[in-house]
Amino acid sequence: MGDGMGAKVASSLCQAARLPTDMAEWKRSTNPKVIDNLRRGLMMGSLVIEDRYCSQVEELRKAIGLANRYFAAKKAAVEADKRARAELQKRTEVEESLKITLDSNSAAEEKLKAFEAWLAEAEESTFAWGRREAELDIARQLTGIYN
Repeated sequence: MGDGMGAKVASSLCQAARLPTDMAEWKRSTNPKVIDNLRRGLMMGSLVIEDRYCSQVEELRKAIGLANRYFAAKKAAVEADKRARAELQKRTEVEESLKITLDSNSAAEEKLKAFEAWLAEAEESTFAWGRREAELDIARQLTGIYN
């Protein structure tokens, strides 16, 4: 586009974007080249602002995406923490149950050892009693034979 065509496009855009009273004031100006340059400058400024707006919109979209991922990760972390706490509670309960069972087994083992010791003592005393009885029986039989 040549300078004249660019000025006409800028003028048309400015007329659509500006208030009618402003356009009337611009039409009364005596130097059309200055007005055309002003119009071009205004439109370029508008385009720069629009470009900044578009880039900020894109940055905002990225920030919102990051925020959504952050909240999703935070929610997952909270859920994982709940599961870990529940598993820890279960583990504690199992360990307590195991301790009770081990204590019970230890008590039963001690009772069994005491019973085995009593049984060995009873067996020994019974064997000793039986031996004495056998010796007395043999002595009575021998006394009857040799007397």
